[in-house]
Amino acid sequence: MVVYLNHEETRKGLEQGVPAPATPLGYLLWKSGCTWFKDWYFAEGFREGDVKLQGNEPLSEEDRRKDLLEMRREITEFLKKEKEDEKLLHDAKRRAENVLRDIAKEI
Repeated sequence: MVVYLNHEETRKGLEQGVPAPATPLGYLLWKSGCTWFKDWYFAEGFREGDVKLQGNEPLSEEDRRKDLLEMRREITEFLKKEKEDEKLLHDAKRRAENVLRDIAKEI
């Protein structure tokens, strides 16, 4: 898990619907072998601790393939959406395209 409260680009990206591995911190988790992500964001009270991005490595090749197929679907949908031409989303799109290339090499 990585706390992202003070990492503005990751925080804003997740708030705007950017897939986790297309955010800066998520991309680092992706490059470290994580294929499943969860955004631990609790809007109520802040008693749960800081917001965190969790990345898990798969337990088996079957899990890895399932995670990669789901990630490919999520990123493809993200890339199809109309987006404003702002730097945050431009950079997220570039990282998303890199993740798709990585997935294509494995599937």
